[in-house]
Amino acid sequence: MKKKVNISYKTSTDLRIIVFVDFWYFLEDSQEKDVWKIPMILDTGANVTILNIKFAQKIGFKLDKRRTPKTQILTAGNEQVAYSYIVPKMRLSEIDYGVENIEIWTYDMPVDAGEYGGVLGLDFFKDKKICVDLLQKTLDIT
Repeated sequence: MKKKVNISYKTSTDLRIIVFVDFWYFLEDSQEKDVWKIPMILDTGANVTILNIKFAQKIGFKLDKRRTPKTQILTAGNEQVAYSYIVPKMRLSEIDYGVENIEIWTYDMPVDAGEYGGVLGLDFFKDKKICVDLLQKTLDIT
């Protein structure tokens, strides 16, 4: 992506910025991929992308906590146990910008899994300039 593009966003009930992400993942015990359009909170303070574990299960992730790498992560001052997954491809639904083989983390976020599926962190926008326009409700990416 060489030129500036912008996408519209919506806000959650608690006024967080939500963008829609096409999310590919491997089906359990298979090389087949499935794709979901997931509403995710844009969090410029998050270094990593996180998928709510309840939402991951809702869309068909088979979570085997015994075999999945885990770590302690710090979220808003609280330590959480998070599990690591490699996602083959993620892209913003409105434009052809995305990343491949991104490591995401899943944990039990204290949110309603129906409103959004997780947090889109800055790792998704590596080497990009982003600008949130609150008046126009757009996200510019250069």
